[in-house]
Amino acid sequence: MKRVAILFICSASFFMSYFSRLVWSIVSSFSTLKPTEVEDGIIFSLFFVGYVIIQIPSGTVVDKIGSRKVLVGALLGLGLSAFGSAMSPSISWEYVNSVVMGLSAGWIYPTTIKLLATNFAGKSLHQSIALYSLAWPLSIVAQVS
Repeated sequence: MKRVAILFICSASFFMSYFSRLVWSIVSSFSTLKPTEVEDGIIFSLFFVGYVIIQIPSGTVVDKIGSRKVLVGALLGLGLSAFGSAMSPSISWEYVNSVVMGLSAGWIYPTTIKLLATNFAGKSLHQSIALYSLAWPLSIVAQVS
């Protein structure tokens, strides 16, 4: 049962790391900021710049601090930056929140893969990663639906 909970938490975290940014494509048209297409593109790009920048150091930090602490911190950062994004008074603030959201979300993939690798082995590791890998396409499906 513990391993099922770990798989669920890892998958839900990975789902949220993508969905948190993809949902902008839905809500940006309702935003009081009324972003242009260029501003929307900048917002998406800034998220992924932050996301990519943090990938390499996150793996090293996870090895030193531990997966659970890093995952909690990443999810808190993701939640706070999503709230900040919702409350942004200007496009400039939305840009900042988008980078912070990417920096927060970037911790989730390496952390959750480490959690899966330390809690599953052999065939069950392969199966857990296969199920886990469904999280990001499901975030796209959920966004489109």
